[in-house]
Amino acid sequence: HQFEDAIRIASVENVSIHRNHIHHVDDYYQTGQHIDGIQFFPSGPSGRYYYPQSHNVIISENLFTEMTGQMIFIQANYVDKIGFMHNITMTKNILGPKTVNDSSRPIQVQGVRNYKMESNTVVGYVLIRKESSGLLIGNIFGVLGVNEGAEVLPGSDFNVLGDLHVDPESTVDLASSVISATTYADIDAFDFAPTTMDACSGGFDGLNAGAVPCTPCEW
Repeated sequence: HQFEDAIRIASVENVSIHRNHIHHVDDYYQTGQHIDGIQFFPSGPSGRYYYPQSHNVIISENLFTEMTGQMIFIQANYVDKIGFMHNITMTKNILGPKTVNDSSRPIQVQGVRNYKMESNTVVGYVLIRKESSGLLIGNIFGVLGVNEGAEVLPGSDFNVLGDLHVDPESTVDLASSVISATTYADIDAFDFAPTTMDACSGGFDGLNAGAVPCTPCEW
């Protein structure tokens, strides 16, 4: 049980966050703060200077369960001073459903150039915003939102999305990705194997999308 961000990252490079189970992160002291699983941000100004943005970070094979708020929050503040974050990769992560119904998003990416999300399973909402640009390949998302000038670039494909929201300022190229709701074997028991046809055959070479193989599918 954690009462602050579980993993907080500021101004790093060449870092891997791998195979953690992050759960029950909440504002237990009722401070009013939003508490995240993994949060990125630059440390901000130090005198006349700013700490640099993070770059070259891999987030892989992590499991998020029993979470109230954002699970992966990647935000590049001070972009006008120190530019965008670069090269943030998320692969084979599993993000279970939130335990509260509010406006926070399980994954939020803002101000990141060359992001890549590949083979992730996210039961809830993924939001890409604020001029971020990158690739989405072989993911299962409950909902994908793209806004404020963000881009999903050509080369993205094989995603299964429960819904898609794109504002007029943003551009999306998802190739043969499909809009289709995904069901799972037993979310309450943390069994995130997809059981729907599009998720089980919509990935690379006709294999499953997302982080978990199908066992079995129910089409």
